[in-house]
Amino acid sequence: MDNKIIAVVMAAGQGSRMVPLTDRRPKPMIEVASKPMVEHLLIQLINAGIQDFIFIVGYRNDVIENYFGDGSKWNCHIEYVQQEGPVGTGHAVLLTEGKVSEEFLVVNADMYIAASDIAEFIKIPGNVLAVQKVKDVSRYGAVEVNNGYVAGIREKLANSDSRLASVGMYKFTREIFRALHEIPLSPRGEYELPTAMQVLIDEDDEAFRAYNCLTWWDVSYPWDLIEFNRYIMSNLETKIEGTIEDGVVVKGTLQLGKGSVIMSGCYIQGTVTIGENCIIEPCCFLKKGTSIGNNVKIGFASKIANSIIMDNTRTAARNYIADSVIGEGCYFGNGANVTCRRLDNEYVSVYGESTQRRKFGCVMGDQASVSANATVCAGSNVMSGQIILPGTVFSGGSSDANLIEYEVDDDDVTFSF
Repeated sequence: MDNKIIAVVMAAGQGSRMVPLTDRRPKPMIEVASKPMVEHLLIQLINAGIQDFIFIVGYRNDVIENYFGDGSKWNCHIEYVQQEGPVGTGHAVLLTEGKVSEEFLVVNADMYIAASDIAEFIKIPGNVLAVQKVKDVSRYGAVEVNNGYVAGIREKLANSDSRLASVGMYKFTREIFRALHEIPLSPRGEYELPTAMQVLIDEDDEAFRAYNCLTWWDVSYPWDLIEFNRYIMSNLETKIEGTIEDGVVVKGTLQLGKGSVIMSGCYIQGTVTIGENCIIEPCCFLKKGTSIGNNVKIGFASKIANSIIMDNTRTAARNYIADSVIGEGCYFGNGANVTCRRLDNEYVSVYGESTQRRKFGCVMGDQASVSANATVCAGSNVMSGQIILPGTVFSGGSSDANLIEYEVDDDDVTFSF
């Protein structure tokens, strides 16, 4: 086995906080800026000089394997290891024991770190843990650092004096496997990677160096997708492979895929990405932060703002969709709308956890339909396959279902139902 570093990409989980978007795909395969999240991470890893990858897959492994194949499209090599069931990050790493060399990289698939950070990280010898200071460390592993070395790491503590979080990037020597073989199952029935790391730290207080990561994006909730989408798009350059008809105004950065057409009278403002074989019908307004997948049709005189629209979705005419994540194969009838509301500094309960969110519209699962003249209220979750009936106002699954006023956009009026 050669000494080239191998990156282990942990992509086995479903991502319960992202339901209904993860009903039919693992979380790392949710699209951001017209690509799966994990593809953006893979590109950064490759740009940092890594060519060999092991993907730990589990839930809907076929979606990942069919998309990435052997990695040749990205000029890298990918192999896959199947993890049966949610038995922990430690178990996932242990599955690679016979496949990695003396030092290897481990990264979570559902986050983003820039190539510059990765390149510096892998230069550091021995065991290394990437950290970043955060406001709420309870969502992550709480890390204590002393003189540049990790003094302790605990998984998702509710109360911790530390504000340093483990960002989900590790470099290990093969010593980690010995520790993984020693640890018991945790109370939640998993083999926890932080527990194995703590074994080594308890043996040697200089077992792990700490690296302050500068460009980490954690994507835990649907509204995180929208902010991450805008970040990725802020670094894009114009690339036109489709057709732009006469009379289209483009004021910003546009990426337009092969076979796609933007018809006359459309107005593009800010950074917008459109995949392959899409039709943007006349007089549409696409605002900054909008990412459209492949085989999508946006109907006449529709406005899409700061939203992710996944593959094979269709909208009819005069639709309004803002600050939302729309799954694959969805449909919007004539005059159907999604409203949004600014929620700065407000905390809401999501899947039993308290979390802060900002301006947000809705999350819509695959194959859902919003019939003509129906309105989906801010904060709603539309389940996969669900049908919103014509002319109705839907707030199902909304943490703000009792609100009657919804802010539509920065430059639109606020209206009541």
